[in-house]
Amino acid sequence: MLLVYLLLLSSSKTLARGQSFCSNANIMCMPSRTYMSSIISLADLLISKVRDSNLHSAIGTAGTGPNKVYGGVLCRGDTTPGNDCASRLSEVLEAAINNSARSSCSSQNNVILFQDGYQAQLIFSDQDFTSNAPDCIVRANLNPPPVGDANCEQFDNLVSKMMHKFTDVAASKTERYVTGQGWLTETRKTVYGLVQCTEDMSEEHCQDCLNGIITNRTKMVGHGQLGGAILGLRCSLWYQTDVQFFTGEPMLSVNMPTSIVILYIQITILLHPLSGYISPEYAFDGVCSVKSDVFSFGVLVLEIISGKRTAGFYPYDGKLYNLISYVSRSNSQIA
Repeated sequence: MLLVYLLLLSSSKTLARGQSFCSNANIMCMPSRTYMSSIISLADLLISKVRDSNLHSAIGTAGTGPNKVYGGVLCRGDTTPGNDCASRLSEVLEAAINNSARSSCSSQNNVILFQDGYQAQLIFSDQDFTSNAPDCIVRANLNPPPVGDANCEQFDNLVSKMMHKFTDVAASKTERYVTGQGWLTETRKTVYGLVQCTEDMSEEHCQDCLNGIITNRTKMVGHGQLGGAILGLRCSLWYQTDVQFFTGEPMLSVNMPTSIVILYIQITILLHPLSGYISPEYAFDGVCSVKSDVFSFGVLVLEIISGKRTAGFYPYDGKLYNLISYVSRSNSQIA
């Protein structure tokens, strides 16, 4: 069942402030039928543009005089542009119209509609917000609690570092969005993130917009929050700890362990018996260190050079030896 999240904004000052939580009010009340018609007409126009141009976003206006409406629509970058995005937006709009027809409330000129999961949004106002769209906040970790005080600063620094790196890349891409991951050594956790601007924004404008909300992230979401989002029509950021909330592989990595040894060990766990790859000090005493990785990597090199598997046994001087012993004795004979 589709849930629609509505943030009703009562004044242009509220639009500019950008300190509101993304609300779950389920009604949309307009000051007049004409104004409502302008909103629906503009929404249909923008959704059609998204579909026809295979986009994630569109901005525009409709109506004249007191019934003029400024509007924009946006789907998160990891959704499919075009038809899929347009379908999401249409579902949100239809649900909002049905809800408002069954409800009574005070009229509002400004409204933001969110799809369940916040993967699509529509925003309309009688004020021109296209250069300074409002932001709202989503906290994704009401339970469990934030990261501990001891690691709070490191966590916030990692998230900021990730978001700034993602911003530089996203602003240079036609799609204006990037996904990625970062590794927090202190807690051994992976943080996943996404940043996005509307596709019509210039590279410089996109960077300025994202850098602005990155700078204010801790004030808006809070220090050490394991996950959250700041959602604006023009630019947004998302992050979540140990949960890859976006589809597809992360496009970028920050501070992630990239040793070939780690990748190799993961592969050998699936493809080979472990005994030939584990260092003696780890097998017998449980001592694991960088030397253990070097040992495992050395076994890989031996397999490549010799064309033999470590799990096999090979004859030498009338006896059978495993690969490591076989190579050792062969080298000593050569020496």
